[in-house]
Amino acid sequence: MLEFMRNNAGGVIGKTIVGAIILTFVLVGGGSLVFDNATGGSPASVNGVDISEYEVQRITDAQVRNFLSQVGDSIDPSTFNDAFIRVGVINNLVDREVQKQSAENAGLAFSDVSVTRYITSAADFQVEGSFDEATYRRVLSQNGYTPKQYKEIVRQSFVSEQLRGGVQNTAFSLDFEADLVSALENQQRDIQYVNIEANLLKDGIEISESEIEEYYTINKDNYQTEEQVKVEYVVLTADSIKSEIEVLDEEIVAAYEEYVAEQESKEVKNISHILVSDEDTANSVLQRLSQGETFEELAQEVSEDPGSKSQGGRLGELTAGVFVSEFENAAFALANEGQISEPVKTQFGYHLIKLDEIVSAEIQTQEEKTEELRAQIVDSKASEELTIVEQELANIAFSSSDLAELASQFQLTVQESDFFTRAGIAAPVLIEDNFINAAFSESVLQDNENSEVIRLADGSLAVLRKADYMAADFEELEAVSEQIKEVLVTEKAKEKAKTLAEDLVEQLNASSDLGIIASQDLEWVEAPGITRSNTELFTSVVSEAFKMPAPGESGFSAVATETIAGDYAIVALTGISESEASEDESQRDYGDYMASLLSQSEFESWFQENKNQANIKIK
Repeated sequence: MLEFMRNNAGGVIGKTIVGAIILTFVLVGGGSLVFDNATGGSPASVNGVDISEYEVQRITDAQVRNFLSQVGDSIDPSTFNDAFIRVGVINNLVDREVQKQSAENAGLAFSDVSVTRYITSAADFQVEGSFDEATYRRVLSQNGYTPKQYKEIVRQSFVSEQLRGGVQNTAFSLDFEADLVSALENQQRDIQYVNIEANLLKDGIEISESEIEEYYTINKDNYQTEEQVKVEYVVLTADSIKSEIEVLDEEIVAAYEEYVAEQESKEVKNISHILVSDEDTANSVLQRLSQGETFEELAQEVSEDPGSKSQGGRLGELTAGVFVSEFENAAFALANEGQISEPVKTQFGYHLIKLDEIVSAEIQTQEEKTEELRAQIVDSKASEELTIVEQELANIAFSSSDLAELASQFQLTVQESDFFTRAGIAAPVLIEDNFINAAFSESVLQDNENSEVIRLADGSLAVLRKADYMAADFEELEAVSEQIKEVLVTEKAKEKAKTLAEDLVEQLNASSDLGIIASQDLEWVEAPGITRSNTELFTSVVSEAFKMPAPGESGFSAVATETIAGDYAIVALTGISESEASEDESQRDYGDYMASLLSQSEFESWFQENKNQANIKIK
């Protein structure tokens, strides 16, 4: 909405965004202070309350994994230092504990009923619009939380939000402040501009040999060739191994039997339950079931599980590790659809569990599956064979002074690459990072040995040795002379454009005559009514236009500015008009904006004061 918001992204508004990220950290990563603190020493404490080393390491590890998954193979995980992430985690946990204690001191709380209401209304835990306990427990389990831990996270998060809101809601902005911001944001300016292109000023620029030599001497490090290597190599492809592998009929049969057994083990059980508080009630419900009443109707009538009650007790898929052990063991013991368990006692009460449905996985016929199984067997045998062959290749490569014996022993062709760099430029088609690393290894380059066996992405095996090598060196001046000359011509052309622009601006402001531009065969481009958000003109032109003072008696003011293209533009401001926002927009948008600035500032000041007063120890 506001240009000010864009300009202040690194200031208070930027900190608001950071605050939102921190809140996300609190909600997602911060089960922190509710977990066991018994593992290891404490890296920090707040007013005598320890920050758990276990939690610091757990969150650090999670953030490192997330970071490495984003950067992919560009960083070797074994060389990654997580120290800076760990420091940030500790600081975040300290800040969180300061907020937690401040909230407690202020008497803020979030009731069990409110926690339960929030959890049961969360979309992530719902199936077809209703809370599903199985989904709830499964999601928590996948993220490493127990229900007790998650409830405490929710409670502390909402208490922190109450605290933040209680401080921030004391801030306000006055109407005249919002009106002032609105007027500045909606202001429009009339400008004329002319672009002086540096490229058009290159004609006639002379560059001497001494200038080229001087530039080369100063910037010699920019003119180096990369080291390059040429290698001989042999490749034993996975396909060549596979082509010699035979698959017996009995192997297909055995593989199909394994497939069938695996598919049969994938059957899914869907269950329902009725939860009551005591065994007598459970037996009474069981009696009513035996008399013909339906499980679904009784669940809706008597079950004390608010999440599944309205769904006739349905819990969905039975998944190992989601439910408490007593419940889980009884549920898995049910073998037939419609079967109902005896009352099962857990920490929640007494359950009657019904096996609603058994969903079996599809099983293809052996004929349908044969080719897929054959390919799997071939891949498996090829992998085993390559592992054996890899050791044989390594032994021969280690004891040989060239690749001839390898080529003869395994009927391979010795190939030769062109020169290539560490970046893989002009490398063989099969080039991969591990191939490049082997080619530039000390044993290959300096000791003239065969490389270790290189396993390629497709499973093939390769061995290489150096055929030739060119070390990195400075390029000769003669080779880069024309390149340097073009750089110097461009620099001088830019300087000419700058000088011309500044001279013309000086003349314009002195003479009050916009027609001076025509004397240089230049022509003004008119841009009336531009706003701060204009994207059609160069950013620097728009920026300068809104920095310039209002036109004086001459009717304009002029400045010169460099553009992103490296040219220079002359900007003449000829008029300013105020475009008033509607009253609703001014009071709502700009008032809210000013209030958000002030409220965030209020909270940061309040929090920093509390943090300064806290006894914080970081070890």
